[in-house]
Amino acid sequence: MAREVSESCMDSLLTEIVSSYCNVLYATKPELAARRIEAIGYQVGHQLSERIMFIQLECWILKCGSMNWSELDCNVGIS
Repeated sequence: MAREVSESCMDSLLTEIVSSYCNVLYATKPELAARRIEAIGYQVGHQLSERIMFIQLECWILKCGSMNWSELDCNVGIS
């Protein structure tokens, strides 16, 4: 079963996280809050891209596994 969260809920969550970092945790150091928020965004983006690449790799493995490789001429460029 897939998990889904509405886009508006995610927007509200992200707004609250940014607000919390800027107004509570790093109220006296806004430049530190900005760097921390950027680091969180980078980490989340990196993890999402890894998951997407892994899913795509699994799909390619399944597709290639179902091919009849004996019918292909795979001797191109091999010496």
